[in-house]
Amino acid sequence: MSKEQIAAREAHAKEVLQKDTVVVPEFWVNKYKTEAKRNWDLFYKRNTTNFYKDRHWTDREFEELRAEESENFNPGEEEHKSYTEERCKAFVCDITKDDLLDNIPPQSIDIISLIFVFSALAPEKMQFAVENLLKVSLNGASTVSCGLGQKSTHKIEARI
Repeated sequence: MSKEQIAAREAHAKEVLQKDTVVVPEFWVNKYKTEAKRNWDLFYKRNTTNFYKDRHWTDREFEELRAEESENFNPGEEEHKSYTEERCKAFVCDITKDDLLDNIPPQSIDIISLIFVFSALAPEKMQFAVENLLKVSLNGASTVSCGLGQKSTHKIEARI
């Protein structure tokens, strides 16, 4: 993507946000922030068998990442027939609090899949999350992200 395209998208995003006058009452903001972990735990408890079921859309959306022996692994897929910890280490963490270096060697990741991650983070927690990911990323690593934000309809692919 060219610098002009990036600038145009940023300008459009600012324009959309300026027009957005809906304000969430402070009570609800605080409630959702303080109960975030509890709400995610309930969500995964209710949707364990359904939420990660159809992952084939990643092949359609991110064709450039497809490889014969490459697969996306999700939490709980350690039993998958292709899973081997030499290729992929599945673990659960909160990238806004937990140090990724506890599970991943520094500068060892060449592709990071962040599907629906940043759209779930509070803006004030994004800086730590990005810095956390940078610690484990190789120079030139690919990062793939997309989200479900109200104003988000685009996937992002970037080089770190």
